[in-house]
Amino acid sequence: MGIEIDRNLCDLQNEISISSNVKYEIINGDSNSIDYTQFELEKTMIFISALPELGEMISYSLMNQFKKYKEKLHKVGITLMGSHTYRRYSRDKSKWGWGKFIDEFGLKMVGCVSLPSSWTLDEKKETPYLFTLFNY
Repeated sequence: MGIEIDRNLCDLQNEISISSNVKYEIINGDSNSIDYTQFELEKTMIFISALPELGEMISYSLMNQFKKYKEKLHKVGITLMGSHTYRRYSRDKSKWGWGKFIDEFGLKMVGCVSLPSSWTLDEKKETPYLFTLFNY
């Protein structure tokens, strides 16, 4: 399941799901205002699809939203897209650009996997995916 604010991207994801025969539910909405109590969050991995420099605002907003549901976040994790390269004015150069965020929200770093990238011109190398768990 995914939450996407852009209607055109929702339509595209639905088309891909149907044509690939991969079951995927997409919700057209703002991930910062969704009522997460409607979802069964046990044993869930939440992917935040944004690089550190551009994804901070949505990531912090989502984490503040999740704080409301601490009692339901057992065995729940967040996957972040990191960066091997840092822009000149990058604020955080630790843990692939997410170190301060991970520390601030008390996330437990479980691992990191780097996969080939072809979706961005900024990331000439691979994209590291950081797997974390809530420590609640």
